[in-house]
Amino acid sequence: MVSTLDHHLPKAKYPALAVTPINLIPSCYDCNKTKTAARPLRAEEETLHPYFDDIEDDLWLEAEVLPQKPLGFKFYVERPDNWDELKYKRVKNHFSTFKLGPLYSIFAAEEFSMRDLTLKKIFDKSGPTELKTQLEDYVESTERVHLNSWQSAMFRALARSEWFIRNYFLSKQQKKVN
Repeated sequence: MVSTLDHHLPKAKYPALAVTPINLIPSCYDCNKTKTAARPLRAEEETLHPYFDDIEDDLWLEAEVLPQKPLGFKFYVERPDNWDELKYKRVKNHFSTFKLGPLYSIFAAEEFSMRDLTLKKIFDKSGPTELKTQLEDYVESTERVHLNSWQSAMFRALARSEWFIRNYFLSKQQKKVN
């Protein structure tokens, strides 16, 4: 959630840009403090600028389901074919600098816990095929709003995970029978 303005180029290193509107970008408090006054020494170390770096039309945020209970997720950056190496490295650096992988994993675990019962009911009533269909509907809905949201990546991961679709909701007794 945006709660502050951050200086894209740190004001400690670039005082002339301290109040330049284009250098002030929306940020959450934690991300603003995480970045601090670090200055990139190479192009690939520069974090993304929300007004100039257009990465929204390409699918780059992915997740995988960690086959365990409670369910976990691992988020990562996947390079689209049309990206050059520098863009890919900058997105990965941004993702790492702001610790987005662990943050998204926490958000996804909470979101999943709120949908767990609904998904279990679908599995119990209609089976794995209908569960997969429901997850694909969630993917379509979230991607229409934001292709690279953590929610879109989470639902893509769930829809792709055969382990989740076929085994997650089976009880111990059902597993012995199957």
